[in-house]
Amino acid sequence: MRLLTLPPVAEIEKVPRHEAPVEMARLAALLVALAPRLATPPTVSGPPTGRNYVTAKIVADALSMRTDRIYELARQGRIPCHKVGRAVRFDIDEVRASFAHQPQTTQH
Repeated sequence: MRLLTLPPVAEIEKVPRHEAPVEMARLAALLVALAPRLATPPTVSGPPTGRNYVTAKIVADALSMRTDRIYELARQGRIPCHKVGRAVRFDIDEVRASFAHQPQTTQH
């Protein structure tokens, strides 16, 4: 694959006037080659659809807990979470179910 090199925008003034049509033709060829890729929306990987994923704050509010505690439980694997890009999201029903299946501990 041969890469098409164009002058940097900052140096466009340095392109000799007689070479401008050549550079414009190369730019047009690049645009035509990239058009199909630009027209296709990117695929977004993430959680399966049909579920209601929420932030840790919403889970914390619903369970009367602190947000940092929700993140801590997720890091420990004690509640399920889903990575969506760099974000962590939760299915509140899964979280509630995980609490129902965990043994209750008492604090002294």
